[in-house]
Amino acid sequence: MIPENEEILYRNALDRIGLWIAVVGVTGTVLLAIFQNFRFALGFLAGSAISWFGFRRWRAIASALGGGKPPTGTTRPALRLAVRLALMAAVLYGMLRYLEVNLVAVVLGLLAAAAAVVIEIIYLLFHRGG
Repeated sequence: MIPENEEILYRNALDRIGLWIAVVGVTGTVLLAIFQNFRFALGFLAGSAISWFGFRRWRAIASALGGGKPPTGTTRPALRLAVRLALMAAVLYGMLRYLEVNLVAVVLGLLAAAAAVVIEIIYLLFHRGG
């Protein structure tokens, strides 16, 4: 069992990682819109949004497996997940096909969660005196 203060530390870190993903996504989108072009920025925004939703989903799965609060909603989570993935795939396909966003930018946006974890590690090193 994890001590209460460590559990709070982990929960706060996970909350900040979700925030860092959003910060990386918005900052990267603005910078790419200024220095690259709109389609590249839109692709990065789409990738970072998918990264954020994926992080939230994995966090909910881990919480459910770890004895945290059970997920709310319908009784068919697999169907909900399949519908969400299909919807994201359709939107991404439409953006790539019709808006002609850059695929490399989408892949770079997908790395927003990894960047957020690195930022959180650096934050904890300086904030906690690591």
